Amino acid sequence: MNPALSFGKRVIAQQAILTVLGFAALAAFVPPVLRLEDSLVGEVAIRVTAIGLLAAATVGAAVGVRLGRLRFTLRALALGSRAVETHEVDALSRVPQRALRVKWAVELVALGAVVLALPRDLGASVAQELLLLGAMMTLATSVPAHVLAQSSVARLLEAAPLEVVTAHLDDLALRGEPRRVSRRNLTFAVVVPIALVGVGGGLASFAHLRALTDQGRIETATILGRSVVAAGETRDHVGQLAAIEAARKAGYSIAFTDEERLERLRRTDEGEHVLAIPLERGSVTVAFTTALGFRGALPLAAVALGFSLLGLVAARSVARLLSRDLSRAAGRLRALGTDEVLKGRGDGPIEARFVVVGELARAALALAERFRVFAAAQERALEARATALRMRGLFFASVSHDLKSPLNAILGFADSIDRSALTPSQTESLDLIATRGRELVALIETILDAARVEAGQLKLARQTTPVSHWLAHAARLARELSQESGELTVEAGEGLPTTEVDRVMLSRALAVVIAHALRAPTQDGAPARVTVRASVPARERRIRIEVDHGNTAITAVELAALFARQSSSRGRGLTLGLSLARSVFELHGGSIEVHGEPTAPPVVLAFVPVAASVAPPPRPKRA
Repeated sequence: MNPALSFGKRVIAQQAILTVLGFAALAAFVPPVLRLEDSLVGEVAIRVTAIGLLAAATVGAAVGVRLGRLRFTLRALALGSRAVETHEVDALSRVPQRALRVKWAVELVALGAVVLALPRDLGASVAQELLLLGAMMTLATSVPAHVLAQSSVARLLEAAPLEVVTAHLDDLALRGEPRRVSRRNLTFAVVVPIALVGVGGGLASFAHLRALTDQGRIETATILGRSVVAAGETRDHVGQLAAIEAARKAGYSIAFTDEERLERLRRTDEGEHVLAIPLERGSVTVAFTTALGFRGALPLAAVALGFSLLGLVAARSVARLLSRDLSRAAGRLRALGTDEVLKGRGDGPIEARFVVVGELARAALALAERFRVFAAAQERALEARATALRMRGLFFASVSHDLKSPLNAILGFADSIDRSALTPSQTESLDLIATRGRELVALIETILDAARVEAGQLKLARQTTPVSHWLAHAARLARELSQESGELTVEAGEGLPTTEVDRVMLSRALAVVIAHALRAPTQDGAPARVTVRASVPARERRIRIEVDHGNTAITAVELAALFARQSSSRGRGLTLGLSLARSVFELHGGSIEVHGEPTAPPVVLAFVPVAASVAPPPRPKRA
């Protein structure tokens, strides 16, 4: 499946799922870490989970809005279009960072909502601890969120045009962005887990200390209310007053009231505990706070901060060492040019502190060694091909010379025989010998010319020649090559300019194309009807020769395959000359094209430039 089609959905789902997992982990860790009362665990977990689901939906929607700005780029990549610019690739590469910022913003707002939605009985201290723990959970889920988003972007960029991605990477390298990003990502990946351990441990210790403090102060308040204050017969006894003063200094506020109350411990909105104890007349209330205060939290905060700083120092050190290793390996590989690889100078080891970097460098060197072997084999193959072409040219030249000499002798004697003394059957046999002999001579010349073209040794003897001259010569040669089979019509427009061509080579090339059309099998079994038209297209400086195959059975696909030197059984020996004809036209600066419907007879269009000294044809006047 094309990664561009599912990119948006995949990134949105990743960020939303990780947000849900973060809040689910927060709901699971809150009771044991913050030491909540059993009666409040279910209520807190439900509220945290509900707000987490809402935050996940918000994160998905916000990331979707961000990705909506890239919809045209994603659509182009999905369709395989190459119309993708470098700035669009840069915008795609920034998707992980932007998605992470959206996730952070939404989750921090959601954590604020969680704090506001907590029961008032928990107090401000628990709310602060919950907010800090939630922030650490957000950072913890940010690492996989960033990694998954980067992986999705990497898969997407594989479908982008290679030259655009290469230009983007070169631009990043010039700005030094890879080194900064690698250090930042590594620092983030190392610091967050260590900080999570430190802060989580500190919060757990603080929560346990707070729970022990709460229990101790509640027991002390109970003892004060029952044993000291409530034991007196009067409310203003000297011992009671002394006990009340001593309790006040210890943080316990004791007050008498005539209202009769049951024994109960409750927490006020300000986070203060109030213990009510009934007396014989009225009741007494003991108010106190269980907050540890700044001094109690300072050691634990110092431990958490120390863990975070330790992680930061370790991450920076590892990032610096890794950056040096990568820079050293990249510099070594960058300096390893093609010449060094081909000469086998890239076998030296690359020293690295990290095993991953060393393995990467060794893999690159192994790839360079394979490239050296492949390049050497390719060089030998090219040398062997050049030798084979040279030997084939020599073979064709020698064999063709050996064949042409006896053939010319045979044709000479056949032409010199007195035909008046021959019987009709003997005359027919002599004509057959002369015709086949000329075909063989033409075939040998075609083989020689093809060998010269492949070797780059075919020279053109250009002369300023009217189009009608070499066109008529080509038509005459075509009739001879086709043995007068088929009907040939030549239509030349008026005022055709002159051309600078090799009359012999160009006439022979066009004759082969026409003769092949004349000798091609027809759809109705009748003789082939071929039409040749010569004209000058408007606003062009070239001659257009159109060879219409009329009623032939050959298709445009088959004819194009013959011009491309692909095998075909039609056309007999003339098929060898079609590829040579195309080469001759290209050497003149022209071309040969095959047009036509798949089931209709083809039309061959041959183009030849006009002479350089000839003025271009006038533009047609508008009516």
